Amino acid sequence: MEEFQDQRGINPETTGGTLARCGYPAVAELHGPAGGRAATWYDRDSEVVWFLAFDAQHRYERLETRAANGD
Repeated sequence: MEEFQDQRGINPETTGGTLARCGYPAVAELHGPAGGRAATWYDRDSEVVWFLAFDAQHRYERLETRAANGD
């Protein structure tokens, strides 16, 4: 959660790349030295950054699979 606050405090959209393979080009990747991988999305209209998913195994593929399955 600290990485989420730190990185999205710098830029609400992304400080890295996006996870376009999740089916939504604005879904941003989130990772840091603490480990794990996460996905976020910045809702500009509401000015809210949504924490969408987290995977402790450091695998964005799991997040992409979840999105493809509609999870």
